[in-house]
Amino acid sequence: MKALLLPALISYLLLGSRVLAFLAPFPFLYAAKRWSWKSAVASWCLGLVGIYLIFHLAYFSEIGGDYSLLLKSLTLALYASSSFLGLALAFLEKKSTRYEVISLLSVLVALIVGLLVFFLNFGGDLSSLWGQLNLWMQGVQKEFLLELKSQNPRMAQELGENSTLVVEAGLKLLPGFWLSLFLFSALINLMLAKRVFIFHGLFAKLPPFERLKISFGFVWVTIAVLVLVLGKNYLPQDQQSGWEWLIWLAYNALQFLILLYFFQGLAIASFFSERFLPPGWIRVAFFFFFLVSLYVLGPILVAVGFFDAWLDLRERFLKRGDGGSSQNSS
Repeated sequence: MKALLLPALISYLLLGSRVLAFLAPFPFLYAAKRWSWKSAVASWCLGLVGIYLIFHLAYFSEIGGDYSLLLKSLTLALYASSSFLGLALAFLEKKSTRYEVISLLSVLVALIVGLLVFFLNFGGDLSSLWGQLNLWMQGVQKEFLLELKSQNPRMAQELGENSTLVVEAGLKLLPGFWLSLFLFSALINLMLAKRVFIFHGLFAKLPPFERLKISFGFVWVTIAVLVLVLGKNYLPQDQQSGWEWLIWLAYNALQFLILLYFFQGLAIASFFSERFLPPGWIRVAFFFFFLVSLYVLGPILVAVGFFDAWLDLRERFLKRGDGGSSQNSS
C-alpha cells in the first residue's frame, strides 16, 4: 500500500511547497528503482486520478475564480509531467552515460505527457486557452506592479506603461521557461540519485557530477541561436515577419542552453573546489558565498561552461598533474 500512496503524496507535497518543487520527480524515481515499476506507474495514475477527483468536488469547483479551469488544468498537468519525469529518468538511466541526453529526453517525454493531460482537462480549445492565459498573466503582472510600486515607483511606472508588451513577451517565452524549469529539475534529480543510490549499484554508469561535459554539438546550436537573436535587429523591416517564428524559437531555445552551460560551469567549479579547498567549514563557506553571489557568478559560470568546449580545463589540469607527477617520479 505504501508503494502506491507514498510516491504520489510526497510528490504532490513537494510541488505544493514551491521551494522544493524541483524535487517532485524523485519519489517516483526512487519507487521505480527501489520498489517496482508497476507500483510506481500505478502510484502515478492514482495520484493523477485523485487530484482530478478532488478538483471536481463541490468545495474545489470554483477555486481560482475566473481562471478556475486554467489553474486546475495547469496544476494537474504540472503534477503529471513532474512525476512522470521521475519515471522517465529511471527508465533512461541505463540508456546513456551523459547527463544532458538523459535529462533532455526525459524532459521532452514528461512535457508531452503534461501537455496531453492539460489539453484533455481543458477541453482542447486553443483560442479559449490563449485568452485565459493572457488574462491570467495580466492579473499576475498587476499584483507584481503593486508590490514593486512600494519599493521602486519609477520602475513600476515604466513597466506599467509597457504592460501589453511585457505580457506578450512573457507568453512567447513561456515554453522555454517551462523547458528550463524541467531541465533544471531533471539535472538536480540525477545528481541526487547518483548520491542516494551509490551503495545500490544504480546510476553507476553516470560519471560524477564534477565530470559533467556537454556534447560539443550544442556549441553549434548555441552559436546558431545567438546569431538569430542578435541578428534580428539587422534584418530589413519587411523581412522580419517572415523570420518571426524562427526568432521566437531561438529565444526559447536560448533559455535552456544557458541553463545547460550553467550546470557545466558549476561542474567545473566543483571539480576545482574539491582539489584546492580543504574539506570542512572552508568548503562550506565557499559554497555559501557562491550561492549568495549567484546573480554575479551565474553569468561567469555560463561563460566558463560554454568556452570549456574548446579549453577543456579539467582535462588540461589532469594531464598537467600526470605530467608533473611523472617528472617527479623520474
